[in-house]
Amino acid sequence: MVTHAQHILDDGYQIDDQNLHQYWAFSRDLSHEWMHSLSVCQKILDIGDPARHRHCWLEYEPDLRDILRADVLHRVWYSILMASDEVHQTRRSGPIARSILTAHLQTRLRCLKIVLAGHRIDAARMKHLNDLRKSSELWSDFLCSHLVRKYRIDSVLFDVDRVRQWDGTSETALKVERHSLSMVGEANEWDPQLIPRLRKTASLNPLHRLAQVMLSCFPDSAFDKDDLLREF
Repeated sequence: MVTHAQHILDDGYQIDDQNLHQYWAFSRDLSHEWMHSLSVCQKILDIGDPARHRHCWLEYEPDLRDILRADVLHRVWYSILMASDEVHQTRRSGPIARSILTAHLQTRLRCLKIVLAGHRIDAARMKHLNDLRKSSELWSDFLCSHLVRKYRIDSVLFDVDRVRQWDGTSETALKVERHSLSMVGEANEWDPQLIPRLRKTASLNPLHRLAQVMLSCFPDSAFDKDDLLREF
């Protein structure tokens, strides 16, 4: 979505209101669902017995991981929508993006409090979640960086100084930086058929569904006959 954002930033395109509403509604419901799960998990940690605590982690850890990963998606999409408003000199998509990111930040804060509390139960497992947090922050800054430089939306970044250092690096240094990003990121090979599947089929995976509603905001002309995003 970052590399093909120009399809949305093109002067002649405005995101359909219905698609924007779909993103807002799904993101709102997802945040509510996660907040409910985190609230239940917190109650178990506060009053449950040690055996129940460990079972709680096995039950709710997937939600914690999804929340940390979703942060990257929301920040990237926030950057694109804010840039779109600036390009079109409107206030259509920016307020929606800001509202959703604010709600997600509240969910993320609750998630991090539970991760912090979990160190007394399983320090190794919590360390892995904390590594995922740091990896997500790094990827988020990296993916948003070129839009931030062009459209002055620094508020989306975790570390402004880090992005400024990237801005001044040589091509060789940037390759090294990309390598370090790939090392801290989880090793998942890119599946070229992921976008066509997301465009055509429903998914129970909350992050895939979140990506679906974001992709629906791209114009149909952005996709080729195989449902892959075209080069702009």
